[in-house]
Amino acid sequence: PESDEMLVLDYLRRIDEADKHTTHTLSVSLTAHHDNNINNAPDDDTILFYGFEFDFPQDRVEEYGTEANIRYDLNYAWGNYLQHNGFASLDYTRDNYATQDTLDMSSWAASLGNRFSFDGIKVTLLASGSHQSLHGEGLLRSHGAQTSLSYAWDLKDSNLYISPRLSAGTSNDNYIAQGSDASSGKRHYAKLSNSITYDRAHTFYAALGYSTKEAGDDSLSYTSWSQSLSYRWTAQNGVSLSTFLNRNRSRHSGSPEFVTGDSTLVRRSQPLFGSLSVLLPLPVDSDLTVAVERQLNRADIPNYAYRNTRWSATFTKLFSF
Repeated sequence: PESDEMLVLDYLRRIDEADKHTTHTLSVSLTAHHDNNINNAPDDDTILFYGFEFDFPQDRVEEYGTEANIRYDLNYAWGNYLQHNGFASLDYTRDNYATQDTLDMSSWAASLGNRFSFDGIKVTLLASGSHQSLHGEGLLRSHGAQTSLSYAWDLKDSNLYISPRLSAGTSNDNYIAQGSDASSGKRHYAKLSNSITYDRAHTFYAALGYSTKEAGDDSLSYTSWSQSLSYRWTAQNGVSLSTFLNRNRSRHSGSPEFVTGDSTLVRRSQPLFGSLSVLLPLPVDSDLTVAVERQLNRADIPNYAYRNTRWSATFTKLFSF
């Protein structure tokens, strides 16, 4: 009947979208940020030099800057029910500081992979590579691969969605900046995580990670354990509040001789990172995110103690086609 014409056209449109094999997404982000301590000098007023302690008072250096990011994602659905997904991405970021030009950073990152779905089980294979530059000079080239396994329980009667995930990967980091060869090496990592969403509004996340790095210099080789916790609340109008906390325990195989006087001494550190952010949806597929981040590094050698607070505001525009 003519009265159902608009309803039929809407169903046909939704069928076409569901049967679409290829989707493209382009996101553009602009960020303004402020740090209360961009100086990575010791947190207190002392340092070690060849094992001897010296007074080394340092003032905190405040800094602000801007960051621009553009990212392109390609997704291709395939299989009898389009349940598998091949995907690729290309990402460019440039971070500029107002006065500390030596800290200006830019990076390219690309990835290619496929996600196989079998009755709730998802297996993802991913290959990635990146190139970073510091102050216009090449700093790091990295490439690697990752495999992950996840499963999803959609408990509609309980309004629960549970998704555990196990991932493992390796990467080869090649530092190309002059004098940084000792930092090059292979990294291996693994992570076990679980995400629980209740009533579509509350999402809890927890993760346990382990990583190792074999560098040319023992003071840059390490083993590390990390624990992460996060919570996100999402309102019906799309506004969300997110918290995140990450704690890391690192054990380096050695220490710089000019610091401790003995390069065989083991160095330990405990970085702690926390953030709080609010996302506000804006018209025409865009949003504004305001965030505060706190970084604290405790170490058994005073030279590596550090703390910083960063405020940021990010505007993101999304294009899908």
